[in-house]
Amino acid sequence: MHRKFTHALGIGTLILAGSAFADTHEGGPMAEDGAHKSHKSMHAEHGKDTKMAKMWKKADADGNGTISEQEYLDAKKKSFAKMDADGNGELTQDEVKAHYQKKRDKHHKRMRDKSAQDAGGS
Repeated sequence: MHRKFTHALGIGTLILAGSAFADTHEGGPMAEDGAHKSHKSMHAEHGKDTKMAKMWKKADADGNGTISEQEYLDAKKKSFAKMDADGNGELTQDEVKAHYQKKRDKHHKRMRDKSAQDAGGS
């Protein structure tokens, strides 16, 4: 039962994370033709692969290049703890929404800062 719940929570987290970052940055950085850059193209420009490598290394506790079920579950536990704002061992919809809103806000700020840096010729 616990294993099914944990996997369902992991899948739900991935779904929420995917939908949270699926926007196209309305009002965000512009491409050379004046159109808004898509989220996907901005990641390609700003090192998505590097971020993935860091996340993988963090989850791969024994450093063998693969993530075991236990390593995955441990990473999900850490993710759960980050979302559980009041530390009561349960998630509310508001806690999950607030967690992903904070992640989106930080992400958008990084993209705006990077875009401004690129526009400044740095």
